[in-house]
Amino acid sequence: MYQWRFARGSVVDCASSSRDLIRDATLCWILLIKRNRLSRRAKSGDGIYESALDTNLSSTNCWYCRDLRPCPSSIRSIARSEPHAGHPEINALAWEGPEDLRFINTDDVGVAFLAKTIRLNGHSVFMRPRLQPLLVPDNAKLVAVTRIEAEPDAALDSAQREASVKEIIAVTSLPRVVAVQVDFDATKSQQGFYRDLLVRLRSVLPPGMPISITALASWCIGDDWISGLPVDEAVPMLFRLGTGTNEVATLLQSAHDFRDPLCRDSLGISTDERWRKFSSGRRLYVFHPRPWTKQARAALFWELHR
Repeated sequence: MYQWRFARGSVVDCASSSRDLIRDATLCWILLIKRNRLSRRAKSGDGIYESALDTNLSSTNCWYCRDLRPCPSSIRSIARSEPHAGHPEINALAWEGPEDLRFINTDDVGVAFLAKTIRLNGHSVFMRPRLQPLLVPDNAKLVAVTRIEAEPDAALDSAQREASVKEIIAVTSLPRVVAVQVDFDATKSQQGFYRDLLVRLRSVLPPGMPISITALASWCIGDDWISGLPVDEAVPMLFRLGTGTNEVATLLQSAHDFRDPLCRDSLGISTDERWRKFSSGRRLYVFHPRPWTKQARAALFWELHR
């Protein structure tokens, strides 16, 4: 059974099939658009139309449907079959800019936020904390992301590895963090260092703290270097791919999947890039090129369920 939550807090049962769900939601949006258009006419003295459409919206349980959001039971098309405890199936990416995500339904959506950036230069390690404000509900589930950037002259020695691991461990003490994610576009020559870092990180983190890493699409298609990494997931980041877009799109739209099993449980996508389809059962990390809003959230769920 599907349910929808509405702005006034009421919960109504919807159709038991996805086809009926889409039909009901489509009708809701059509009526809302019509009401908005006719509302402008009402301001010029033609108010009878708005009154009639308000009745229609009430009869279809669509009051304030611009704020509707699916309950967790309706996200099964994209939810993992065995999610890590407390790690949401949909995560809004909060990167460099200020974000106010207090409107999210924390039953459905988590927040993967940039917590700090580590820069490796020569034999030095520089850390830059998050500089922009992030507002979330008190019960939000957070994934703390640490970005690693290595300059060409970085020594990538044991001292830099230990310092980087220490910085990543520190983000687990932040409130409401349920998982850590490492974002490092390691080149071929940096991959050995990265593997050692992740092995060390896993050995010192509590066993119940999931480790996620972002992954270049090429790592998941034909590069075996991530095989056997001690992480819970490798997230193929499927936006801003440039020349690799067609190759990845063809793979996902065929009957095949990513070569490495670590890449099969999650995806990174963007709200401003379209992907035709991908198989269900994946955790999503969603990038939005502008600050997140209620409207952007509603549009995301609409796209996921259409």
